[in-house]
Amino acid sequence: MEVIRISPNNVIRSKEPLSISLGDFDGFHLGHQSLALASFADSTYLNAILFLSSSYKRIRGEDETLSNLTQKIAWANQNRYERAYVLDVDEAFFLSPKEEFEKLLKDLGVKEVFAGEDYRYGYQAKGNLFSLSKADFKVHKVSLKRIDGEKVSSHIIKQLVKEGDFVRATSLLGRPYEVYGKVIRGKQNGRKMGIPTANLSFLDPYVIPAFGAYYGTAIVRGRSYTCMISVGTNPTFMGTERSVEAHLLNFDMDIYGESIYLSFWEKIRENKPFESIEGLQKQLHQDKESTVEYFKKIF
Repeated sequence: MEVIRISPNNVIRSKEPLSISLGDFDGFHLGHQSLALASFADSTYLNAILFLSSSYKRIRGEDETLSNLTQKIAWANQNRYERAYVLDVDEAFFLSPKEEFEKLLKDLGVKEVFAGEDYRYGYQAKGNLFSLSKADFKVHKVSLKRIDGEKVSSHIIKQLVKEGDFVRATSLLGRPYEVYGKVIRGKQNGRKMGIPTANLSFLDPYVIPAFGAYYGTAIVRGRSYTCMISVGTNPTFMGTERSVEAHLLNFDMDIYGESIYLSFWEKIRENKPFESIEGLQKQLHQDKESTVEYFKKIF
């Protein structure tokens, strides 16, 4: 898949007409995947997708995300788009009238559009599928995805992640929730107990799950490992700062400074302070055994 970066003031016109998918695509959940399927099946022209470099809320520092741009591009590639455009945006872009965005699409070479039925664009969200049709684009309206009567949306998935409900979150995402971060040095309390962990630092404002212990998987240097993930403040050690750390099973490499993916599968238990380090150590080894048994049933 070809990836092309553009800006409102530097639109690179396509040599061929475009069919383009529009949306937020945060998490690239089952609703977004149904949109991708519709575009793959029905597009008349080169099948492309448009990503914004940021959202209006993120620019104002008010939003958390389910995915970063790299993840979105990878998922678009998996969903068989031929080209991805990344539009670099700032606050002024979101304050511009809908006609400016329509002109940008025309300058890009877009002939037809695929979008969810509730898609909006332009200042005060005045643009919609009807206005795109009035602007002479062929519009394909894709119905909202529902599972058991529940609308699949990034907002709902964010709430499920915050609650630590990864069974339901996975059912709406179509995959376990995944974060990407750099391994940093922690206090190495886990190592002292025979359960070394990779502590993660995030560049992107990911939605962080509720405190607790979780079954998970990690991608390190292109290879997958099962793991148990802890989100919390390490209360047994009188910790106060939130951390996200994972103990990878059958793993002994030094990966400080490297970036890895972590996926959350299901909650093991709530976090709680233990009366002694020995009590915590015993619980962690029980969690490890539970993790082995959990993934034996899956892989």
